[in-house]
Amino acid sequence: MSKVDFSASKNDRLCFNAEYYDHLADLTRKYQLFFYPIDNSIELFDIRLKKPFMKRIVYPSIRLEDLYVGSVVNVSGRQLEISDTGDHNTKQKLEGSREQTLALIKPDAFEHAGKIVDAIYRDGFRIFKMKKIKLTRSELEEWASVCRRPSSEFSDVMIVIVLSAVSCVQKWLDLVGPDHPSEARKTNIDSLRALYGRDPNRNAVYGSQTPQDAKQEVDFFFGQRSFPPTAVFNEVTCGVIKPHAVLSGKAGQIMQAILDAGWEITAVESIKLEHENTAEFYEVYKGVVNEYMDMVDELSSGPSVVMEIRRRGTPNLVQAFRELCGPQDPNVGKILRSSTLRAVYGEDRIKNAIHCTDLEGDAISEVEYFFKILQ
Repeated sequence: MSKVDFSASKNDRLCFNAEYYDHLADLTRKYQLFFYPIDNSIELFDIRLKKPFMKRIVYPSIRLEDLYVGSVVNVSGRQLEISDTGDHNTKQKLEGSREQTLALIKPDAFEHAGKIVDAIYRDGFRIFKMKKIKLTRSELEEWASVCRRPSSEFSDVMIVIVLSAVSCVQKWLDLVGPDHPSEARKTNIDSLRALYGRDPNRNAVYGSQTPQDAKQEVDFFFGQRSFPPTAVFNEVTCGVIKPHAVLSGKAGQIMQAILDAGWEITAVESIKLEHENTAEFYEVYKGVVNEYMDMVDELSSGPSVVMEIRRRGTPNLVQAFRELCGPQDPNVGKILRSSTLRAVYGEDRIKNAIHCTDLEGDAISEVEYFFKILQ
């Protein structure tokens, strides 16, 4: 994201139009959200009632890079969708941060998918959308026509990602490297194709060539049509990388740790869960776990990465993955099992990096919740 140039004035602010669907009242409430970069504070103004809804308050969980058209931010349990910039000044200041591009991870690089996602975060991109999809034969041919590349360069199964950054298209192409991995290893040894590509067809990743191409290609995968997820719903378990880990750029590292432990991520999608959905998903813990509401608040506080996970031939698969995740309290994990995911990436019992299925009988229903019910 571009750095927005503000003076030191405490009143310098950005203005966004935001919407919140109130399920109880069955209506959409519209607000203006004001963000003050000097101290990371926000305030809300109710557009319909024409009066302040929330006075200015420092809000550490919302950052400047979280505020863009189409994003969803959690304010006191309300999922506010940013529908537009609220004034000309904000639009001008953020103009350079709005470019998007399409990125694909090809099947030949699935074993390195976490490393690629981590490289995306480390290079300063924001992942706007991510999903593993399967194309029909005709859809694959149509995609080849849209991107003007031979269909032999692609597979029916890919991880499709929408990236956002300043000069995003060229920035991604620079990270991707030349088409041929052998050339990439000579001219751009740190590029993704140099590191993970095999040949011109199996060259790990793809990127849009121009901003115009990016717009068409993003629309192909995330426009009007819908592509089914790749979940198999059989002998699998569920994993959810929590918002605090996603926002701190650790999602790729967690994904790669799962892959390196011999697991396969059969389905993956970035998702922003509404508070109501999170409460429903965690309902089994209601009245049983004291931190139930804190768990709900955390999982609905920002983007998560939901995964269907399997490891062929593994008995007690749910328990085996739970052991990889480690104790719910990362501080306990650091003492007893320091290499587990929660011990390495967790902060406390709530922000413990990853949710995993607890009981064998719940695995399919949890996967179905994300990859069937919420689709």
